[in-house]
Amino acid sequence: MKKSLHLCLLLFSINTFAQTTAPPSQETQAPSKLIFTLSEDGKSWIRMLFRTNLWVIADASKDSEFSLTPELRRLRLGTEIHITDHFLIWLNLGLNGLTPSNLTISGLQSNTSDQLVIGMVGESMLIKDKLYIGLGLHYWGGLSRVTSPSTANLLTLESPLFGFAQGGYTNQLQRHLGVYAKGELGRLQYQVAFNGPLRSSRDENKALSVDQFVYATRALYDINKKAQLVTEGYFTWQFLEKEGMVLPFKTGTYLGKKKVLALGAGFISHPSGTITVKNELILNEYDTDGSGTLSREELDINMDGILTPQELKSTTRTYDVFHWSTDIFTDLPVGKGAITAYAAYANFDFGNNFIGPLSVASTGKIFFTQFGYLIPPFLKQGKIQPYLSYEYSQYDAFEHDGERFQIGSNWYFVGQHAKLVLEYQLTRFNYNGERPPLEKLIRLHLQLAI
Repeated sequence: MKKSLHLCLLLFSINTFAQTTAPPSQETQAPSKLIFTLSEDGKSWIRMLFRTNLWVIADASKDSEFSLTPELRRLRLGTEIHITDHFLIWLNLGLNGLTPSNLTISGLQSNTSDQLVIGMVGESMLIKDKLYIGLGLHYWGGLSRVTSPSTANLLTLESPLFGFAQGGYTNQLQRHLGVYAKGELGRLQYQVAFNGPLRSSRDENKALSVDQFVYATRALYDINKKAQLVTEGYFTWQFLEKEGMVLPFKTGTYLGKKKVLALGAGFISHPSGTITVKNELILNEYDTDGSGTLSREELDINMDGILTPQELKSTTRTYDVFHWSTDIFTDLPVGKGAITAYAAYANFDFGNNFIGPLSVASTGKIFFTQFGYLIPPFLKQGKIQPYLSYEYSQYDAFEHDGERFQIGSNWYFVGQHAKLVLEYQLTRFNYNGERPPLEKLIRLHLQLAI
C-alpha cells in the first residue's frame, strides 16, 4: 500500500490586528491590536494586519526517495482604512505557495506562486448595518461558509477545498473582481456580488469532445462576447449571537467565546461558463486527425488563426454553470469547555462529465462535516481541542466516490496566537477502474501570532 508521510511545520503565523502595544505583564496575554486614530472624533482610523505562514514539508511517499521542502505558505499585509464611519478601504497584499521550485533570480516575478495584490476594495455604507456597497477585488463570495474562510482561526489544519470550486476558473485566489452588497436585515445576514470573471488558462488548450464540458468559453470566444458575468451570494440566519460582517473572513472556531448558531445557503452562477462540441455530426465533420475531439486548430473553419463567434456558434454549445449549497455552523461554550461543529452539502454543476482538480470539485455533490471539542483546562499551559473531519464526494465523471477523513488536535497556548496542531489524514480521491490505495498524511503545524 502506498504510504505518504508529510510533516508540515508552520513556523510562523503572525496576525497583528493592531493597537498601540500594551505594557508588558507577567501573565500570558494575547498580543495587542495595531489601531491608529487619524481624527479627533475617532471616526477616521487605520487597522493593520500582518500574517505569515512558513512550512517545512518532509515527504517520504516513496521508499527510495525522501524530500524536504520549505514553503512560504502565506504572507499577508492587510490594511483596513476607515476614512469616516461611512467609507472603508481594505487592502490585502501578499503571496501564496512560494517554494524553491518557483523562486526567481530577482524575486520580482514568480513561476507559479501568487504574489502581490491579494485583495483591494472600497466600501460605502448606505444604510447603517442594513446595506453596504463595495467595489474591487473582493472576498465576499457565494456558495458556503468555507468559500471565504479566515485562515487565522481554522478548526482543522487547513480549510476544506470544496468551497473553492471556481478558483482559477473565474477568480484569483478566491477573489472576484466586481461589485458586492452586504448587510443585516434583523437576524438575516446577506452578501451578493456581481463579478467580471477572469479569462482562465486552466482549460484553454483542452480539446473539446461531445460528452464532456471544459471551462474554456472565455478563452475561445472574444473576452467581451460571452460568459461575462458571475453572480454569487451567501445568506445566513443567526439564531444566537450575530457574527461580525466588517470583513468577509468566516471564523472556523470561536473557542467558546461566542454563542453562535448559523444556518446558511449560497450559490454561484456563471452563464455559458463551460463549452463542448455541439453534436456528433460536427465532431465527425471537423475531426481531421481522428482523435474523437476538436482542437483549437480544427475549430478554426476559415483557417485564419482566429476563432470567430460564428465559427464557435456553428461547432460548439455552452453550458450555464450553477452551484448551490446549504450549511450549518455552531460554536457554544459547554461548562469550561466548548464545542465547534460545521456541516455542509454542496451541489456542483459545471456541465456533463466536467472534471476539475480532484481536491476541489467536479460536476456532482459533496457532503462535509467537522466537529471539535475544547477540553476544559487541565494542563499547566494551554488548552486542548481534538477534532474530526469527514468529506464524501460523488462526481458524474467517475465510477467510484471519494472520501477524506481527518483526525487531529489543536493545542492552544495563547488562543489562536500560539498553537500547535497535529493532524492525521486519509484520502481516496474519486476514481475509475481499479481501486487506488489510500493516501496517508501526518502533518505538524505550529502557529505563532503577534
